[in-house]
Amino acid sequence: MVTLTLAVPFRVDLGILFNGMKHRTLGYIHLSNESHESELTRHRATLASADHVYEDVHCGGRIVERAQFRQLLSDAQAGDTVLCASLDRWAWTFGDLQSSIKGLLDKGVTLSFLEPSLVFNPDPEQESCSSSVLLQALVDWDTTLQKRKMQHVVRGGSRTASSRPPRLIKPRLTDAQLIKAGELQRDGYTVQNIADYFGVSRITMVKYMKQAEESGLYSTD
Repeated sequence: MVTLTLAVPFRVDLGILFNGMKHRTLGYIHLSNESHESELTRHRATLASADHVYEDVHCGGRIVERAQFRQLLSDAQAGDTVLCASLDRWAWTFGDLQSSIKGLLDKGVTLSFLEPSLVFNPDPEQESCSSSVLLQALVDWDTTLQKRKMQHVVRGGSRTASSRPPRLIKPRLTDAQLIKAGELQRDGYTVQNIADYFGVSRITMVKYMKQAEESGLYSTD
């Protein structure tokens, strides 16, 4: 008895194989220490359709220092789409914004923001956001972040190097102004009221009033 073995060529179409792989939608949420629980709930609801959501909550600093963003960058594969609810929650500096977007595009990952509506596509033949839309989005992003950074400082947080405003000339009050400040205090005005009157901070006003009182320039008695 003779057994014949037929060699049948086996061919795998790599295009079909990879096209059959499921391209995922990966959500990313970043909220700072001042964020409210309601904002986190809203972001989670917005990204509910994502296959997986990475959350860096109650943390600041550079985007590359955030644990969940690093994990996202490691997990994302070509063909995936990263979805973020808001551009101003993505990065705090233009350098971080630029490098993080490039890092995803270099991996073949599409990045999409819902507010404003922006899409960064690694395929040059695919439609991305126009230059005018991107420019306006960056202007709005910068304005929003500057306001948020100042609110952070007012609440007692510390400024990062990128959030510090240009150094201003230190305000100086004349003796006549300090005498007027003493009169206002005796009339029942608060230190904050007096600071607002002279256009200085409360801390500066306290310092000057203390120095004036110690030098005998005026007395609150």
